[in-house]
Amino acid sequence: MSNKLAADLTSIAGSLFWGFVVSVPLLLGCLLALTTKLSKKTIAVIMAFGSGVLVASLAFS
Repeated sequence: MSNKLAADLTSIAGSLFWGFVVSVPLLLGCLLALTTKLSKKTIAVIMAFGSGVLVASLAFS
């Protein structure tokens, strides 16, 4: 196997790994939302935090 092919496979594997790591909280949040009953205030706090994180990440990039 050539070095370029090995580097490409390593890059692809790393991308798949980090994509999985990033998607786990979404799946856990979905399961939590389906199994529990949250108040509207709690949902509003979570959504406000998420939107703040999104705006901050856009500002830094």
